[in-house]
Amino acid sequence: MKIMKRKSFVTAIIICMVLLNSCGSKKWVITVPGENLSALSKVTEGDEICQFPFGGDNGKSLFFSVFEGKGNYANIYKKENPFSPSLNQRTSGNNGNLAPTYCEATDKVAFAGRLEGNIRSDIYIMSASQGKALTQITNTPDASEHHPCLSKDGQLIVYEKNNGGISGPGSEIWMKNLQTGETTLLCKGRMPSFSPDGKQIVYMKYASDTDFSCIWIMDTDGDNQVQVTDANLGLAGYPRFSPDGKFIIFDLTKKKKKDDDLYIIQTDGNNLTQLTVNKSYDGQPYWANDGNIYFVSDRGGKADNRQIWRFKAPVETAIVNEPVPTQTNRINIGSTTQIRPRNETDNQSTEQNRQTIQVVEQKGNKNK
Repeated sequence: MKIMKRKSFVTAIIICMVLLNSCGSKKWVITVPGENLSALSKVTEGDEICQFPFGGDNGKSLFFSVFEGKGNYANIYKKENPFSPSLNQRTSGNNGNLAPTYCEATDKVAFAGRLEGNIRSDIYIMSASQGKALTQITNTPDASEHHPCLSKDGQLIVYEKNNGGISGPGSEIWMKNLQTGETTLLCKGRMPSFSPDGKQIVYMKYASDTDFSCIWIMDTDGDNQVQVTDANLGLAGYPRFSPDGKFIIFDLTKKKKKDDDLYIIQTDGNNLTQLTVNKSYDGQPYWANDGNIYFVSDRGGKADNRQIWRFKAPVETAIVNEPVPTQTNRINIGSTTQIRPRNETDNQSTEQNRQTIQVVEQKGNKNK
């Protein structure tokens, strides 16, 4: 009897181990019905996580972070050609070097660097071709700076500042003139990025807590702050302009969902379109000027093994040939409500200063 109990106990342990291992080795498929990602291709491959892609314009100079040492630190790498097997390491050491941004005019790369043993990061700049020789741009012991973006001419840099080292509703967006050294507080928000013409900045801003956020745009001097998406959609982040400045791509975790997906929207708040519907993580997009969208995903492999992918931008899914002659516009984005843009100062009079886009459920094989 004791032997039978012992065998049953051992069997139960084995079953539990098998179940745990099967959960830990969960895999996502490359694509699912409802997605139409033209020329979908995997850019990086391996066991080390790759994130924060920037560049790839005209098929050249793609920068990203590679998490090394079992994910304990990260360094900046460059691919001269996105599909070249060779990698050029631009930073070294056991530091946390994240979120690179590249300026072709100056051949400079800016990134958020966290020194080994430090819990907070500052902004650094280095030569894209030579790397490793760093110039520190920020030095604030009581804060952490992240997500920098260089202007097209390389004279300005915008970044987020997290006072106390914690990102949240209190995070701020700052700009620094690299010629004069002058710094300016622009607004509350995170993840800023310049428009192609350098006249605007797109960013994310929390609503009342860190569970909901929306996409905003403003002038580079901080004026004319306009809300583009509705915070009720969920947690939106990593916004980038399209090469022509007419659209914004970003990732979004919808309410009651665990995975991120990619969306595009016109800068006037119209025609929100979901691009990915896979259960995988799909986020951190960059819209290159040759029409390719680079993004981070763990699709086609083990869950959480995030790599960089790309596909051709389906711009036509966000274009409306004829405007709907009503007070509300119908767009296929699922069961959510999209708010038209409004000035930040108009938050107290919401009903008078916004138009609601009536939403219809997506049907058939469409790019949401």
